[in-house]
Amino acid sequence: MDKELTRPNRKELIKLKAYRKEDTIFASNARLLQSKWRKEQLKLEEGSRINKGEEKFWGNLLPEGAAKAGYNFLTDTIRKVVEDEIKSETSKTKLIEKQRMLCNMLSSQPLCFNLFGELKDKPDIATKIFKKLLPKTITIDKISCIKFEHSPRKKNNTTYLGDKTAFDVFVEYFENGDKCFLGIEVKYTEALREESKKTAENNYKKHPRYKEITEKYGKFKLDFMNKLKIPPLSQIWRDHLLSIALEKEGEGEEKYKKGHFVFLYPSKNKECKDGIDEYKKYLTDQNSILDIHLEKVIDEIGEEIKEGWAKDLKSRYLGE
Repeated sequence: MDKELTRPNRKELIKLKAYRKEDTIFASNARLLQSKWRKEQLKLEEGSRINKGEEKFWGNLLPEGAAKAGYNFLTDTIRKVVEDEIKSETSKTKLIEKQRMLCNMLSSQPLCFNLFGELKDKPDIATKIFKKLLPKTITIDKISCIKFEHSPRKKNNTTYLGDKTAFDVFVEYFENGDKCFLGIEVKYTEALREESKKTAENNYKKHPRYKEITEKYGKFKLDFMNKLKIPPLSQIWRDHLLSIALEKEGEGEEKYKKGHFVFLYPSKNKECKDGIDEYKKYLTDQNSILDIHLEKVIDEIGEEIKEGWAKDLKSRYLGE
């Protein structure tokens, strides 16, 4: 993508079936990029979805056969990880949207697997990469586990927030012999307003744990609860609350010495940047959340792995 993003040419968007009036500037560029990848790299026609009884074709969707064959993922290893996740016995407690993940190239869910799926069984390489991604105040001796769409549960099988909040990617690591974690939320084109204000407020009323954790552990400026509980901050807040609750109240196999919440997004996604910058204003310690750019992750992967996967990541998601 260009250094300074502008909205793509409308005629080109229409030609590739990538025009959507509601898209942000970043989303419009990303939809075009994914449409080009499908057409030029995968040599596939666009896929479709049914909306109000009408079939509509989109450049960022894969046709059904290609989707089932795993074309949304960059390597056979990643496809196997995805297949295992979908089939796993614990998938009922996860939030994997199978259709969206397999068909929609623009979704952040397949991005999670394309970024970290190859690293799941490469702990030594994963350790090197995360050491360079995180601030020096966080010491990673060894990464022991990478999970996807992970919703931590207590011994009695209840969740820490009493809802379905999950980490997109969950990384367990050891620091000086102590088990620690990174709870990662991955964004691609999201504008942080996918949830309505009414839905967010209803979630807040329904789940008293949100308020309890916010007040209990001294991480927030409590005068701004009304800001935190609605878009564009509400989802960031819930994910952050989950990491705080897990760090402070973890039980059994999910008892950790420390944990960190990571918000991972493309630097050119203005809505995500503005959202995380605003969110940090309401924290007593802005370092309690780490924001990492997608470009940095892809660059560090490229430094450690010279294979086609790293190059394809950069080409597909950054247009470089």
